[in-house]
Amino acid sequence: MEPSLLIERERLITTLTLNAPARRNALSSAMFDELEGALDSLDRQPAVVVHLRALGSAFCSGFDLSECATNHAALSKMIERLALCLCRIRSSSAVWVAEVQGAALAGGCALVSACDIVLASREATFGYPVHRIGVSPAVSLPTLTQSAGWGGARLLTLLGATVSAARAAEVGLVHHLSDDAAALVLVAKSHVQSISGHAPRALAHTKQWLNAADGSTDPHSIIQATLVSTQTCESAECVVLLRCPERGRHPS
Repeated sequence: MEPSLLIERERLITTLTLNAPARRNALSSAMFDELEGALDSLDRQPAVVVHLRALGSAFCSGFDLSECATNHAALSKMIERLALCLCRIRSSSAVWVAEVQGAALAGGCALVSACDIVLASREATFGYPVHRIGVSPAVSLPTLTQSAGWGGARLLTLLGATVSAARAAEVGLVHHLSDDAAALVLVAKSHVQSISGHAPRALAHTKQWLNAADGSTDPHSIIQATLVSTQTCESAECVVLLRCPERGRHPS
């Protein structure tokens, strides 16, 4: 079976590639297992830069809800695992560079928000269309508010729809826009190579200070935000909507 996450190491650079294009790189239990394994490996053998990318037309469409429709407790577990991954990405000594070529939705947008530098194609889209299944995207807010600001975070988490890469850049979530996916690959490679040439200790301390200043790794905020999301996914509203998500859609 093909791994859900491809891992490549080249000296000081680690490239993590989401590898489930047929499922729009949805975050399944298997993908969480492999992502957590990659984070464990980075703890043992740190990189200067981690390049997060994906294969296929979508970057990441969020959770694999097929695992949750008949096992509702799995949704809460996925939220908890996502929260831990977001914290570990932001707390990592490496600089994380996200290369977003397509849709980054819900948990996918959360992963992007935890990265330090976000590069996107103009074709990419971002958002949290999770209210239609009765789930709060609050788990993403500790990192999202520091990437997109409070106004941008309100737009992305309360709109319930997707926004363009250009709009995501306006609110600060995206730092560079490329005209197409091919140009994005070149820009990402340039950024990753440039960062890998800097002094690792200085980079790590700079990131650590930024985290302390913006509070994105504050344990209390992370725990409280995670609780908000898990509590909503345990509600009767969510149970109904998860089984029949079309009930959460309103006429336009």
